[in-house]
Amino acid sequence: MADTVTKSDPLGSFWLLCPMFHFKNLRKLTCLFVSVCILISPSLADEQDFMEDFMKREYSLAKPYHGLGFSSSSQWDLMGTAMVTPEHVRLTPDMQSRQGAVWSRVPLLVRDWELRVHFKIHGVGKKNFNGDGMAIWLTKDRMQNGRKALDHSTGGMSRSMKRN
Repeated sequence: MADTVTKSDPLGSFWLLCPMFHFKNLRKLTCLFVSVCILISPSLADEQDFMEDFMKREYSLAKPYHGLGFSSSSQWDLMGTAMVTPEHVRLTPDMQSRQGAVWSRVPLLVRDWELRVHFKIHGVGKKNFNGDGMAIWLTKDRMQNGRKALDHSTGGMSRSMKRN
């Protein structure tokens, strides 16, 4: 008995196993795919609208920082030793007992909110001593300097990060 060896085409056997992918069914699959995309797109658009509502631009401080605090269209004011470049906002120079701040011009009128912040404290001062501390305040009155910005009689909230 003689056996014959034939070279099999792996793609050909795939087409045999999956008749759904034959050319005549490809048009139906394309129509199905397009239909599913059309049906899903409104829900994806709703998700995008939700994210736009969630991430309020007037409360967001993001790169590039052009015109921050200087133009009348800016949503932010600078105070103290704060300085702006296109790449970063520097609140204070690398010296002790300096104060700088960035204040929003837009009142916070939402009930529920979330703060996401990315910051870096660095400098060339003494080892492990690059500033006196940092605080994030939510206050009723804006552009107040120092601790009077957080007058508990008028309401306010803070999160201080002090070096040990």
